[in-house]
Amino acid sequence: MCAFLGACSSMIPDLMGKGIGDLVQLAVKSTRDKVASDNNGEMVKVKTKKTKKQRMKTAVITTIPMLFTFVVIVVYTSLIFPLFNAYNTDAWKAAISVLALLVKVTGNKGEIKLIELEGINVWAADCMLFGYEFATALLCRVLQLSIPSQHVAQLMSLFGCILEMGVRVFFFNNYLKDGLRKGGKWTEEEKVAYRKRGMLRAQDGNNDMVVEYLSSAAAVAILIFAVPTGALNLEASQAVDRSQIYSIVLFQVGPEVILDFYCVFMEVFGGLGVFHSKYWSLHTGAKTTEGRWRFFGNLLKSFVVKIFVTLMISCLILLSVAK
Repeated sequence: MCAFLGACSSMIPDLMGKGIGDLVQLAVKSTRDKVASDNNGEMVKVKTKKTKKQRMKTAVITTIPMLFTFVVIVVYTSLIFPLFNAYNTDAWKAAISVLALLVKVTGNKGEIKLIELEGINVWAADCMLFGYEFATALLCRVLQLSIPSQHVAQLMSLFGCILEMGVRVFFFNNYLKDGLRKGGKWTEEEKVAYRKRGMLRAQDGNNDMVVEYLSSAAAVAILIFAVPTGALNLEASQAVDRSQIYSIVLFQVGPEVILDFYCVFMEVFGGLGVFHSKYWSLHTGAKTTEGRWRFFGNLLKSFVVKIFVTLMISCLILLSVAK
């Protein structure tokens, strides 16, 4: 693992003297309104009244990422889960678990591309990313915990941690390289798009960390309390006992904490620190900076919506695999 961390670190380009630091320090703005530049060169929003057609377009664009998440859930429950249950050998189940992880990683890139469409604001994008990450992480975790062999299940959990970290480093590296290629020659629209992309990288990373632990707890609850009832189409999971599930989860959480800490450290000192700070700030997106309303920003709105999304996706998945 140490060798892998070192290899990932070597991928990140040197940012000193490259001019990217000044760019990422600019405030993150919503792209729903037109942008302009004031006399000091700072980005400001110009309020525009949308027509009925523009509002309809925004509604459609906002719906597309959520439909994509639903399609991915259907792929898991109608294709990957039946394949997983087709044969009761460790090698077969490990191979299908790898396939599930590859679908998760590939779909994540597609989800981000859809969210980058103009019209989706910052906190809504955060909730969409959370919904996709939680759904796919929960489904992958159920598969991994359902492998009969404890050692194979632990190996697959560790493989999943390393794979997702490698993907996170890869896309962060691409983000930096794309910024460095500009050489400081940015149009106002390019600055807004690049800042939004940086915020999406921070949102995706933070959501990925949160859902890894949340999905592990949800998967344990499903396998311990729901599967023994025989109401779910997860027959192979009944061979997994409770002590084995706990052991596999603990084996997965340990490396996950280390890799998450490393990824956050790498991104913060690699140029995304301002976006991570804005993501966890209670004031970001608040309508006022004074009084009791100053804490009602994007973080609180996203938190409330994510509770609903967690419950909704959990119920949807249980219904999808019900007999």
